[in-house]
Amino acid sequence: QWQEEGRRWVCFFQGTNPLVFRGLQVAVGVSASMGYEVNSLAVPRRAKQDMGALVELETPEGQVTVQSVAPGQLDRLLREGFDPRGDVDDDGTGQSPFPGNIDQLVLALEP
Repeated sequence: QWQEEGRRWVCFFQGTNPLVFRGLQVAVGVSASMGYEVNSLAVPRRAKQDMGALVELETPEGQVTVQSVAPGQLDRLLREGFDPRGDVDDDGTGQSPFPGNIDQLVLALEP
């Protein structure tokens, strides 16, 4: 029905964050211009900050996926399999290399 009405995008957002509407407009524009079927907004975060993080994972076969890691879990996961220091800020940016997940999604209705 949405496609019949001419709608091309669906946005999921957290209602407690009114500032996201500015970012969602930009995310839809970027998604359209880049041909993305799925897009997610993220923000810089400090290491060990209590918010979910987005990480890129690659299987041994080379398949890449982006996953959200729950708050408080990233440091432990990194220590177990990536870096014994865990979630640490980058020296150049002062931020974690893993952006914060703010639960804002943009989906194309038609690929």
